[in-house]
Amino acid sequence: MRPSVLFPLFADVIRLPGIGPRNQALYQRLCGDRVIDLLWHLPVGLVDRRARPRIAEINEGEIVTLNVVVDQHQPAAAQSKTQRVLVRDDSGFLTLVFFHARGDWLMRSLPVGEARLISGRVEMFQGRPQITHPDYILKPQDADQIPLLEPLYPLTQGLGQKQLRKALIGAMDAIPALPEWLDAALLDREGWPAWPVAIKTAHQPQTTDDLDPQSPNRRRLAFDELFAHQLALGLVRHRSRRQKGRALEANAADQQKILDALPWPLTGDQRRALDDILADLARPEAMLRLVQGDVGSGKTIIAFLAMAAAVGARVGRD
Repeated sequence: MRPSVLFPLFADVIRLPGIGPRNQALYQRLCGDRVIDLLWHLPVGLVDRRARPRIAEINEGEIVTLNVVVDQHQPAAAQSKTQRVLVRDDSGFLTLVFFHARGDWLMRSLPVGEARLISGRVEMFQGRPQITHPDYILKPQDADQIPLLEPLYPLTQGLGQKQLRKALIGAMDAIPALPEWLDAALLDREGWPAWPVAIKTAHQPQTTDDLDPQSPNRRRLAFDELFAHQLALGLVRHRSRRQKGRALEANAADQQKILDALPWPLTGDQRRALDDILADLARPEAMLRLVQGDVGSGKTIIAFLAMAAAVGARVGRD
């Protein structure tokens, strides 16, 4: 039975801002249909928007955020879908380039004579700086809507970064106050934050180090994921062991004949894996075991020996 404190995390993503019947399937395809699935969809990169130079100080290829005044709109030439808007500050001019943009939208977004914050990547065209399709166009009083460090996420077709971040803000707001489930001594030794702090830091990094896999918050999240996985497997194993099975005692002589026929002896790890499997087979409970290893590590011979043990035990019994 799931504790009620977890209900907000296991709610459907359609409850989050910006998610409705039309795009719900996109989120389900990307990461899952629950709020917790979205929270575990972690960023893989950052856009650094902390640079706030004057126009005269910018360099090609930089991502900058500029405080400018709209100077003029330059209508698209005949047969062209390219529209340009000239902006300025006290050090120079810069051109904003738009392809297939609606003229009325441009006029509303960039009214002549008004100040705007523009953020995007600088390009040089014929020696002049320009930004094509800025990532952000905002009034100066809305500066807090431009993240200084903007996380980048894996996406799916039809879903953009801004849409995803909007939903994630709603998901983080839905995180309930949770009791700590890890040992206090472990947290203190590793310097790990609480889970809500760790997950929020992953989605709202304050430094470039916050996305480092070795950072305290990322290591905490990795441990949580591994620990939860192991607990889930332990519960499944516990339930399966309560199911009755058939004890199969391997015939040692038959096993040795197979081993003697091999052109090489088993490695220590192979021997230990086989012994664990044979011990499981001999118990009266159902076995639940996974043999995991790289290609060529010897999984097939272990499986063959386990099957031979089962067959030999059945034949001897019958």
